Formats: sequence, structure tokens, C-alpha cells
Amino acid sequence: MDAWKQDLEREMAEGWTGYGQTDHLLKTIACYGVVFQGLTGTALVDYVEQTAIASAGYAE
Repeated sequence: MDAWKQDLEREMAEGWTGYGQTDHLLKTIACYGVVFQGLTGTALVDYVEQTAIASAGYAE
């Protein structure tokens, strides 16, 4: 479980690195929010949105 958590954290830290990765990165963020932060509903939606926007490469 720790290795999976580290993989998700690594992917989120890398952020937006190229074309066509939106679905994958959003799924990664949501998965982390559900499994490791216990989020659901509106709290999960807010977490995904805030994390995605704050991720490296978002503005590019």
C-alpha cells in the first residue's frame, strides 16, 4: 500500500507534463483523495479541482 501511495504522490508531483494526460492525472488525484484522505462528494470534487489547478504545468 505504501508503494502505491508513493506512486500516486509522484504522479501528482510531476503534474501536467504533456498532451492527453488529463483523464489519467484527474483519476490519480481522485484516487488519492478517496483512498488516502477519505474524501467523498463535494469535498472530493473540491480536492481534485484545487489539486489539479495547483499542479505543476497547469498554467502552461
